[in-house]
Amino acid sequence: MLKFLLCGACAAAAALAPSAGGHSDDDKGPIMAEVTEWQFEAFFELPEVPEPSGLCFCPDTQTIFAVDDGGVGREPGLYELDQDCRVLRSLSFGKDLEGVCFCPLDGMIYVADEADERVWRVRRSGAELALAGSFSVSREYQGQEFLEAGGNGFEGIEFMTATSASGYFLLLNQDDPHALVQVEYSDTQNTEDQAAVPIQQAWELEPINCGEVRFDPAENELWVVHSWMNTAEVLDPITMDLLRWEVMPGAAQEGLCFDEQHRMWVGQDLGGVARYVMGEK
Repeated sequence: MLKFLLCGACAAAAALAPSAGGHSDDDKGPIMAEVTEWQFEAFFELPEVPEPSGLCFCPDTQTIFAVDDGGVGREPGLYELDQDCRVLRSLSFGKDLEGVCFCPLDGMIYVADEADERVWRVRRSGAELALAGSFSVSREYQGQEFLEAGGNGFEGIEFMTATSASGYFLLLNQDDPHALVQVEYSDTQNTEDQAAVPIQQAWELEPINCGEVRFDPAENELWVVHSWMNTAEVLDPITMDLLRWEVMPGAAQEGLCFDEQHRMWVGQDLGGVARYVMGEK
């Protein structure tokens, strides 16, 4: 891999909390970043989804799910795409859809709604997509308010089994604070009383705009994209230790997923989806 020094806001960013990757206030100097040689393969304009704010790969169907956060004259929605980014089916709902993931435990698609402060479940039913419920997440962690009200909320969501066979979701909070929070899958299924799902663990991240979280199963790594700086924190999914910084291809990256061929798909908030294949590492 090539290496260079990140500059600007990234180099000046505060150190990670000790629980979020082993960094301490004693860490000094610029952040080292690495460049994996992702080679550009294809770009899809995707006019049906003007702002693809989240992407996930569904191994069951070999398709990509994308969310659009909505805008003037268009509703937010979820879109299923084939690997040429042709829309197969879609569903409009919510207020500000920013993150999406596939859950193999129930076969559903989970969508993070930043403005509504809610996670939606979507069932794939034949040729249709249908809402199948939702849940909210508590603002409290260890007896104190952790997620501030009125701030920028969840920008990404990923289903994980790295530290628990029963499964859990990682939700990426954009700021106030910049953080990952973990909620147990089982807690999200018991929401008949509409109580907020408790946060089981939380990790603060570098205070740079957060855009996406995605697990890379081929490399067993967790990627947190900071779209304003075209960079990603790459974390160990078990310890949450920082493995390295990566320079992201593309621009305004708000969606990220890896398919079973280990191709990287990047959704750009400026429009379009780009696909990359890994070269030498």
